[in-house]
Formats: sequence, C-alpha cells, structure tokens
Amino acid sequence: MMLGGSGIGLGLRGKVTNALTLPAGETYIVPAGNYAVNLGPYTELQYLDPVTGIWRTQLWPGQDGQFAIDGANYRLANLTGCPVAAVITTALATGAATGIGVTATLMTVTASSGSSTWCPIVGGALSLTCVTGVTGSSVGAGYLFPPTAIISAPPPGGLQATAHVTGIPTTGALLAAQVIIDNQGAGYPVASTGISTATITFVNDPRDTAGSGATVRLGATGTGQLTALYPLTQGVPLTGAPTLAFGVGAAGATSIMNFTVTAIASGTTNTQTYATGTTPIVTTIGNIVSATPAWTNPIHEKASTFPRPARIQAGLASNVVTSTGAVVEDGGFGIQQAPSAIVIGQLLAITGVTLGTAPLLTIGGVTDTSWLQPI
Repeated sequence: MMLGGSGIGLGLRGKVTNALTLPAGETYIVPAGNYAVNLGPYTELQYLDPVTGIWRTQLWPGQDGQFAIDGANYRLANLTGCPVAAVITTALATGAATGIGVTATLMTVTASSGSSTWCPIVGGALSLTCVTGVTGSSVGAGYLFPPTAIISAPPPGGLQATAHVTGIPTTGALLAAQVIIDNQGAGYPVASTGISTATITFVNDPRDTAGSGATVRLGATGTGQLTALYPLTQGVPLTGAPTLAFGVGAAGATSIMNFTVTAIASGTTNTQTYATGTTPIVTTIGNIVSATPAWTNPIHEKASTFPRPARIQAGLASNVVTSTGAVVEDGGFGIQQAPSAIVIGQLLAITGVTLGTAPLLTIGGVTDTSWLQPI
C-alpha cells in the first residue's frame, strides 16, 4: 500500500492514468494491486464466483470502496444494453439430457440478435417441499429461535438454492414444513427417486444454545425440464431484447436485459400542456420483466438486476413535451425490458384536458467512465 502525507499526492504506481472508460458491452479485468474504486453510473465491479463460475456484482454503479485485487477474478463491467439473465416461462425440454451446459444437455440456445451465448441447465432443481419420513430426517429438539438454513453448493455451473426457517413450535422441534425453499436452484444431482444430493445445514441463532439435532432431506424435481438459463457471454449491446430459441424440446424463456434510456425518441410529443417556466420530468415504469416464471428462482431471474428508473429533463415547446432540448440526467440502470414513460410536471389545467400518449424512449447502452486509484 502506498502512503502519502501532507502535500504528497497519491501516485499511479506505473499506471498511465486512473480513469477507465468502457463502451457498452465491454469488460476490463483489473490488474493485481490495491485500489480505491469509484464506479461510474453504469459500471459494476464484479467478482468471479468460484462455485458457479458466474460473474457476480460486488459494487453497483455509482458506489465506491477499497479492494485488494488479484488480477484475475475481479472486473469492471459495463453491461448496459446486454442480456444479463433469463426467465424460464416454459420448462419442457424433451430430447435434452440432464446436465449443465450445451454439451451436456444437447440443447443449443440461440439469441435472435446480439450474439450472446447461453448456458442451459436441465434437471436438478430442489422441490419446494422438503422430504419427510425418510432416513436422514429428524426434527431435533430445544430450538428457541429459527436457525439459519444453508444449502450446499451445486456442481460447477449450477445455480445455488437457498432456504430459510420460519417459526419454531412450542415443542422446540424443527419440522420439515418450516423449511421454506426461497430459490430452487438448478443442476443438483439426484441421490435417489425424489431426493436431491443437496444437503442443508442448520446454524443456530447466536441467542440459541439449546437447539440441536434437526436434519432435513431435500427433494429433487425438474427431470426432463429446463431449470435454469443464463448468459455465458453478453454479446454486443442492443436496443431491443432478443428472443431465445432452443435446439430441442419446447422450452421458452424471456431474456432479462440491462437497458438504460439514451433519449426521448425524435419527434415525440405529449399533448398535455404544462405550465410555462416549469420543467417536466420523464421517468420510466414497467422496468421489470413481466413474464411468469416456471420456477421459484428469484435471485437468478427477476432479482438479477435492481432497476433504477430513468430521469429525463423534458423539452417544452408551446407548453407541450418534446424531444427537442431534452436532457437525460440519469438513463437508469438494470431496466429489464422496454419500459414505458410517464411525465411528471405541473399541468396548466386538468378539466377538459385530453390525456396524451406517453413519450417514446430510445433504450440501449452507454459509454461510462470509472476511476481506479492505486493505493
């Protein structure tokens, strides 16, 4: 670590600059060293998850922190305009094999545009209901508070399942019905009919020194079905969501995008009239994919981004919203689908006003600059 003092500025430690600009769809592996990281409004700091091999977000856009970086497992990523996940809407995968990846499953996945590549997983989801009445299950005794439930990791490339415990009966036993599966995961092998190889460990609440002995068997489901789908490479930035086609089976999925708003579409107007001297703001709604998921896997699907709505200072001509003079103050981030726009402003009058159509928006990706200061 480099130390400075009064009148002694921080150096660049052999770097030519501390600014890093990434176009949409680009990533940058951070060289080894200690850094103060200041992310731009559209760039993430990610680490390579050693369990699944998926890049996961450590810092969201606009955040900052100090990190010791190994030169291989941390990257800056500007994924605006690119797909970042998918919601499986139809899981049928007849003709595919159980496994993780295109080679193992025999299932190709083709994006209609953008050249992204995808990893399908067939089988290996956990049942939403835990297995009771079999060897290896015990209610335990003496629990005073709900323990933390930790599910074992899947094989490389699989998706992690998660659970929590709700309530403890007055008997102090932990019942299988109290273990709530929050994410079914994908890619776990099957131990025997209806039972997964995944294990669950219960860690007592720090206030609980009495509870012990609970074990629960986790059920297996998803045989012959597409249980997960995620991008291996993001491809090039797009202005519309690609459709996904599968080489075998009858599966269906909706891509989840990381859109930002780049402009109000040229020539767009809104027939409502706003007070002279005011500045209407255009923002976005419908930022989350509306598709109904076939599985309970929120952290791997719709919660893969936390959309930040756009904020645009609208142009105003003859008291009507126009694209002329509009300023994108914040294009938003993690917008999962083409959003709708609404206008927030001071109307001249309400009585007798004909409601206009919402402004049209241009979506896609943007270039962004972050700062990596060696320390």
